Amino acid sequence: LFLGGILIGIGTRVGKGCTSGHGVCGVGSASSASLVGVATFLLIAIGVAQLVQALGVSP
Repeated sequence: LFLGGILIGIGTRVGKGCTSGHGVCGVGSASSASLVGVATFLLIAIGVAQLVQALGVSP
């Protein structure tokens, strides 16, 4: 959990904001940086979910 928190903090700093902020405000104002950020987040999240499922990990 500690490592996850650090990675979230780094991602927020590198991405210049949180995903929900980019999704709500940035995409709503058609910011290209926000569109790329949200698309990247979704693609990574879907990929990780597929990997976890393929490994047979259950919650």
